[in-house]
Amino acid sequence: MALLRNFDVSETVARACTSLHAQILKMAEVTRVLFPEEDMMANSILFPGVLEYIELRAEL
Repeated sequence: MALLRNFDVSETVARACTSLHAQILKMAEVTRVLFPEEDMMANSILFPGVLEYIELRAEL
């Protein structure tokens, strides 16, 4: 993370597989931790007929 700060990277995003992995990433000062598998499972439960989707966010 220190190397990224030298290049003025203000936001870092990382993928976590477990909650322990997420804690380690937060300790490494990752800005945002994603759980893509959990998000996909939640969306498949909420929208069972949807096979594929693209999430759009205003912040990008």
